[in-house]
Order: sequence, then structure tokens, then C-alpha cells
Amino acid sequence: MPTSRPAIERRRRRALTLLLGMTCGATAIAERAPTGTPSAPPATVGSICIAAFHPDPGHGPSMDLPGPGPDSHYTFRVDGGEPVTLAVGERHRFDDVRADRRVVIAVRLDGKPTESLRVDLGNEPEHRLCLVLRRGYWHWVDGLLETSRGCTCWQDEPAPPPASASSGAAPRQAI
Repeated sequence: MPTSRPAIERRRRRALTLLLGMTCGATAIAERAPTGTPSAPPATVGSICIAAFHPDPGHGPSMDLPGPGPDSHYTFRVDGGEPVTLAVGERHRFDDVRADRRVVIAVRLDGKPTESLRVDLGNEPEHRLCLVLRRGYWHWVDGLLETSRGCTCWQDEPAPPPASASSGAAPRQAI
């Protein structure tokens, strides 16, 4: 379904505003109980899979953003945590991502901000989300946990048990 030009511009401005705020030093503040009071139970957590991406073949439509080249790298930062950089063909799974509120995923292509996504893992099945690069539009979209779309982070393994409320990063995995 085509999106109107003003809607695309609003989305682009909103994403740039979010990225500018994050770049200017906005960081996630860890929640702590005041001294002398019992700490709150750990928040619900989930995980986000970033599916492997492939370079722009150079033909076909390029609707919105430029596509990645053969030497391109995408960098992802989930909720102000440590950035993770992926090359062509690599995937990554962020575990222990907060699922009791929305989190922000900032995305950069070759060092340049491209988009920012707000996701709520509390609304996702099993508190899992898989992001897949949509060819032609070059936006990261929900891959619906389907291996046919490249979501292989949880292939042949059980759902991770809830752990802590921090946004951690596992070592990146190459496919």
C-alpha cells in the first residue's frame, strides 16, 4: 500500500529528530530503587534478531533510502546500549531487551543515520522480534519470525528464559 509523500516526510523528520537526540548525548538511565528500599522485581525481557542483509544488486527500484553496497556495514543501537556493527551476511541477536515498555532502535548505514524504530516487545509473540531489511525500500521491517525471511536467530533453540532488565549484546554471529 503506497504511503503519501507528506507521511513519508513526517516519518523521516521524526526519525532524524530521534537520532539527533540520541547523538547529542541522550542515554538510557538504569532504574534503581532508592537506598534502603527493596528493589523491584526484574522487568519482563525479550530479544530482537537482526537478520543478515545483502547488498543492493544495482537494478530494480530504490524507493526511499540508498541500499547497502558489498562493503557496507549497518550499526544498531538498542535503547542506548552498546552499538553492534554488522557486515553483509551477518546477523545478531540482542537478548535481555526490556519488554515492559517501548525501546528505540537506532540504525546507521556506513556511519550515517538511516532510521530509528520504536518497538514494544511486550506486544510481540514470545517477546521476540526479527528485523529484516526490505529490499528496494531499504527499511528494516518486522520479519514475523519466519526463517524464509532470514530470521534464523532462534533456529533450533528454545525460547530464552527471562533474565534481567538490561539491554545486553551477545557476540555477533555470521551465517
